[in-house]
Amino acid sequence: MLTITKKFNFITKQKIKALYFRSFPKVERKPFSMINKKVRSKDMSILALFDGKTFVGEMIVIFYKDLVLLDYFAIKPKFQNMGYGTQAIKLLKEKFTGKKIIIEIESPLVYDDEIKKRRKAFYLRNGFSEQGYLIDLFTVQMEVLTIGGKVTFSEYHEIFPNVFNKFVGDNIKFIKNI
Repeated sequence: MLTITKKFNFITKQKIKALYFRSFPKVERKPFSMINKKVRSKDMSILALFDGKTFVGEMIVIFYKDLVLLDYFAIKPKFQNMGYGTQAIKLLKEKFTGKKIIIEIESPLVYDDEIKKRRKAFYLRNGFSEQGYLIDLFTVQMEVLTIGGKVTFSEYHEIFPNVFNKFVGDNIKFIKNI
């Protein structure tokens, strides 16, 4: 049975960090030191996913008002396609009941790639809804999906200068409605 926790030991933290660097392209990663700083200030949380005592994945989330941005979500490759992703999303929804959960995905409308199409279909199957706009996130074109209600670009964008700084906010731009 999958569990989600923000309390873990040094070895698990090293596994989380390794999975983070392996799973996300450099252009999409925040410095891990920044994540740790934001975890200490309670603006972010690193969540470890376990099946019993086995580490299977991670979620890194940002908090702002009634929004929870699932900033990074990864299941270890050897545990993919085993239902852990679906279970993790279910646990996330339970953990943040009453909050709007947001995720950004590389848009399959822009990047014609089968993996990106499958990723979007996964999130839609698991309760996320399209928000109908395309954004430029530090030069990467992304779609915004949510659970728990509509989130306008303005509401979404408000997260970044408030949790991080003006520079980060200035590098997230509305492209167009889709």
